[in-house]
Amino acid sequence: MLYCYKCGKKNDEDAEHCIKCGTNLYKSNRFEENLEKFAKEIGERAEKFGKKVEKKVKEFAKSTEGKLYANLKHCSNCNKDLDYDAKYCWKCGNEV
Repeated sequence: MLYCYKCGKKNDEDAEHCIKCGTNLYKSNRFEENLEKFAKEIGERAEKFGKKVEKKVKEFAKSTEGKLYANLKHCSNCNKDLDYDAKYCWKCGNEV
């Protein structure tokens, strides 16, 4: 059975046109073949892009190793984490 891509009607295998809407089934099958080809190509491109992003993330992580936490502040009195621009501790009030 062939299904019409336009209206979804089932047609015989030897049909050239849809019995419901008249769509050329040969062209619709070509459309489906092209769609599968393009979907595969998009999938391959997405995989390549994902690998590039993963590589860049690893490079960034390696280049910033230990540096991202360098700007964090801790209270010298109670050791609570503080915002980078804090002048006083939110927990004990100690001047930073």
